[in-house]
Amino acid sequence: MLTILNSMLDWFHSQPSLLQTYWGIALAFSTFFILQSIMTFIGLGDFDHGDMGGLDADTAGADLSDGGHTLGDGGVWELFSLRNFINFMLGVGWGGVCFYNVIDSPTLLALASLGVGIAFLLIFMFLWKMMFRLESAGNYDIRQAVGLVGDVYLRIGPSRSRAGKVQISLDGSVHEFQAYTDVAEELPSGAKVRVVEVIGADSLLVEKA
Repeated sequence: MLTILNSMLDWFHSQPSLLQTYWGIALAFSTFFILQSIMTFIGLGDFDHGDMGGLDADTAGADLSDGGHTLGDGGVWELFSLRNFINFMLGVGWGGVCFYNVIDSPTLLALASLGVGIAFLLIFMFLWKMMFRLESAGNYDIRQAVGLVGDVYLRIGPSRSRAGKVQISLDGSVHEFQAYTDVAEELPSGAKVRVVEVIGADSLLVEKA
């Protein structure tokens, strides 16, 4: 095992510095992606509970059909999640690795890798959205969510000023709902909230847990 690792390191250090950079990005973010996927599918959540320079690390992905909007209810904020950043950098890294021997110009190579990153971002946003829709398509009564505690996924504006998203474990699976709050302060991503009332077909009123 040590011999194999040493051989891999020798091969890596023998590559041009630009290719090393792309390989480093690809391998690092592939690791993050695998860990994120494992944590999500075993029910431990993911890396999206956080804040990136004041922007939410918040939502699962794009809504490509509802009301003709490109993004979901969170609008452009849905782009600024840690999960989407990982997916984007995953594409950038592997795009650079794959096109390194095809594109000679470093500038064109960077543009191509950025294009792959954007493609990865949009594809995974779409797949995550479809996954959550499938989860939400099961037979459940949203009224059962009243009194349950969940996690803020897309930050919720104070005094019902802006809808957010929450994830609630209901009937053995995690469901995503639009959420509002009557409290006078914003509820950030990752905050624990308790469902107070059902105010729509897929909308909840929540408070701090």
